[in-house]
Amino acid sequence: MADDLDLANFRGAVRLTRTVQGVYAQGKFLGEESVECVRCLTQISQTLQSQVEQLYEFPPDPNADFVVSESGHIDLASFLREDMILSRPMRPLCKPDCKGICPLCGKNLNEGPCDCVKEDINPQMAVLKKLLGK
Repeated sequence: MADDLDLANFRGAVRLTRTVQGVYAQGKFLGEESVECVRCLTQISQTLQSQVEQLYEFPPDPNADFVVSESGHIDLASFLREDMILSRPMRPLCKPDCKGICPLCGKNLNEGPCDCVKEDINPQMAVLKKLLGK
């Protein structure tokens, strides 16, 4: 569809209705995109969905964004690309309760706990801990 959008299993249906102003397109499209989980960095497949409801003007107006060309073609690609990109989740997750990766060793915590020794206190706050101990 575009350089910044790579979809697999792209499918959908569109209904075109002729109107006085041009052609009214209504439809629904689905596609799958391969992305990384933001917490554990594993590759996942997410489904993107687009709902098309757009009037394509005819005769073409030079100032209009969506027009029917002189050859009778309409271009859904630009509208679908934009709508699919907007339907992407801002923070894709492999599962809602993803545990992420260990910040020390980088192990995926969904596969089990790591062997890292975690300090209870930030070293920058050690001075405050000494004050609380007095």
